[in-house]
Amino acid sequence: MKNCGIVFAICLALVGCESLPHKSPSSTTAKPNARLNKYLHANPVADAQKSIRKRDIQFLAIRGFAVIVPGVPNYQEKYRRSYSYCIIEGTSDVVSSPAELAVQRGVRDYAEKYNQTLLSHLREQYEYSEERYRQKLASLTEDTIVYGIDSTHLDFIAQRLGGYQAEALGMCSYEFLRRNVVVFGLQAHNHHLVRGSLQASSPVSLWYWSSDGKRSLEYEFPIAHGVTLGEIEEHFREFIRRIDKEKNR
Repeated sequence: MKNCGIVFAICLALVGCESLPHKSPSSTTAKPNARLNKYLHANPVADAQKSIRKRDIQFLAIRGFAVIVPGVPNYQEKYRRSYSYCIIEGTSDVVSSPAELAVQRGVRDYAEKYNQTLLSHLREQYEYSEERYRQKLASLTEDTIVYGIDSTHLDFIAQRLGGYQAEALGMCSYEFLRRNVVVFGLQAHNHHLVRGSLQASSPVSLWYWSSDGKRSLEYEFPIAHGVTLGEIEEHFREFIRRIDKEKNR
C-alpha cells in the first residue's frame, strides 16, 4: 500500500504540471508600450507651443545606449546649463518586434519636432534680446546719467577704453580683459537690484592683482547719487594708469 501511495502522489504531480496553461511563443513577444502610443497621435508643435505659453521650457529626451535629446545635437554644450530635459519613460533602443520599433521611431519623431519648436522660440527670443541690447548700447553717450552699472554700461566703457572686453561672472561681478587676458576685476551694484539707500554704502569696486599674486590694487568710487558714463570712464582710466604704474615699479 505504501508503494501505491507514492505512485498516486507522483501521478497527481504530473497531472498538476500538465494542467498549467502553456504560453505559445507568439504570446511572449513584447507589445509596444501602451504609454507611448499617445505620442503617435499627438501634435508636437501644438504641445510645445502650449508649454511655451506656460513658460515651461523643458526639452524631451529618450533612452537609448545613452540619453539623447532629439533635434538638439548641441544640447550638452549650449543648453544644458539653462534648460533641463524630461525623459519619455518607456523609450529604448532595444526592441523585440517591428511594431515596437515603429512606436519607438514615432516617439523619437515627436520628441524631435517638439524640441525643434522650443529651439525656434529660444532663437527668436535671443535675437529679440540681442536687438534690444544693441539698441540700448547705441543710445548711450558720455552724458548718460546712471545710478547703477549694468552690462551695457560696461560694454560702452570697454569700447571707449579701446581693446577691452567686459565679461560677466555673476552676482554683479565682472572682469575686464584685453587680448583675452584679464587686466582687472570689477564689483558693481545694479540699480534694478539695489535700493538707493544701499548704493551709497556699496560703491563700485575695481581691483587688480599681479600675475605673481604679490601685488594688488584697489579703487572705489560712488555712483549712488547719479554719475555720467563719461565720469565713470575717467575713473576707469585713472585705475588703468595706476595699474601701469604698478607694473613698471
